[in-house]
Amino acid sequence: MTVSVPRFSEFCLTKFAKPWLAVAVLCIAFPLQAASDLYSAQVTVEDQSPEVREDALQKALGRVIVRASGDPDAAISSAGREVTARARQLVQQFGYKRVPLSEADEEDAQENNRPDRNAAEEEEPKTKLLLRVRFNAGAVNSALRRAGLPVWGSERPKTMLWLAQSNGGSPSIINGAQARPLQKTAQARGVP
Repeated sequence: MTVSVPRFSEFCLTKFAKPWLAVAVLCIAFPLQAASDLYSAQVTVEDQSPEVREDALQKALGRVIVRASGDPDAAISSAGREVTARARQLVQQFGYKRVPLSEADEEDAQENNRPDRNAAEEEEPKTKLLLRVRFNAGAVNSALRRAGLPVWGSERPKTMLWLAQSNGGSPSIINGAQARPLQKTAQARGVP
C-alpha cells in the first residue's frame, strides 16, 4: 500500500499562501487607488469649447500640482506655470458631467448676483458643468522634477484632528458642516 503525502511546499501554498496573496493584492490596490486620486481633478466650466477646455485643463493641473508636490504655492510659481502650460500633453483621460448645484454653490451664485439674469434662466434647473480630468501620474512627476519642483510620494500621513469651540459655555466638537472647509483644504492638499 502506498500513501501519497503532499510535499511541504504544496501544503503551504494551498493552506497559507492563497489567503495571504489575496490580502497582499488588496493592500497594493488601495494605495494605488489613493495615488491615482492625487492626479485627478474637476473644474467647473461654462461650456465644452476648446478654448474653455484648455484653460480648465491648466486650472485642473494646477490643483494636481499642489497635491503632487505638497507645496500650496507650486502651481503659481514660474516653474509651476511652465508645467501647467503643457497640461494638454499630460492628460490621460477627461470627460464632462452636468451636476446639480450644491447649497454652497447656490450661496456663491447669490453673492455674485448677476443683474443680467432673466426670469427664464432662473426657472431652469440649477446645474453646473464639470470637466473631470485624470493626468498621467508618471508624466506629471517627471514634469515637476524637470521644473525643479518637489514631488511628494503617494503615501500620505493619515491625519486626525479634534477641534472644539466654546460658545460661552461648555466646549463642543466641530463636525459636519462646520468641518467641511477643513476637509476641503485637506482634500486639496492630498492629505487623507
